[in-house]
Amino acid sequence: MTEQAVESEYAKELTYYRTSTEKGMDDIRNVAKWIVGGVMATAGGVIAGASLTSMGSLGWEWRLQLAVGAAVTGFVLLGLLMWFALGVITPRSYSLKDIAAHVDITKSDWKIVEKRVRDLYPAGVRGLHQLVTDATAAYVAAAKGDATQEEKQLAADYGVIERFIVASAKYEHLLLLFKRLRNRVFVLVPLIALSIGVFAWAANPPKAAESGVPGKNAALGLSKAD
Repeated sequence: MTEQAVESEYAKELTYYRTSTEKGMDDIRNVAKWIVGGVMATAGGVIAGASLTSMGSLGWEWRLQLAVGAAVTGFVLLGLLMWFALGVITPRSYSLKDIAAHVDITKSDWKIVEKRVRDLYPAGVRGLHQLVTDATAAYVAAAKGDATQEEKQLAADYGVIERFIVASAKYEHLLLLFKRLRNRVFVLVPLIALSIGVFAWAANPPKAAESGVPGKNAALGLSKAD
């Protein structure tokens, strides 16, 4: 097989691989949008349906303080959930140098992701920093004209290697972020529901509580009848 044919096969495989990973990432982002959108819509509907007519009759007593505190807590939790979701929904674009410098991906996250993309490293490469360093040295040597055969091969293949690794790293990183979002939704949604429930209860006291003295209205009605 000629060198041109080999490059053509690499290009086809790379195109298929990138298309598959991009489709997978789009599916993950869409699921994240549906989950967070559903939570936001449900919370908004409950809040909009809650009657606030009784809040005006409350002084700055414990019920009003509880209602305000619960409302603030609920909105803060919703904001946190949205913040975590944006980390999944927002597309990321980085090179191997960006990953090595921990741009848009933390060092701890990369340790997890690297275990899943290590198989894409060239033979003899133990880590990403070594790959980037060796590739940079190969480019410099090739520009000077004193590159070894291995350096020439690495300089020639690095573009394809980088695209394969970056495509795989993006997918694995997004999948990692989505799993974290799923766990956070599991924790945050009950807390948001509790905050909204407490707010609705505190903002709508029973009639006896609104009048201040239980049975006051009934006593006034009896006195008028007499």
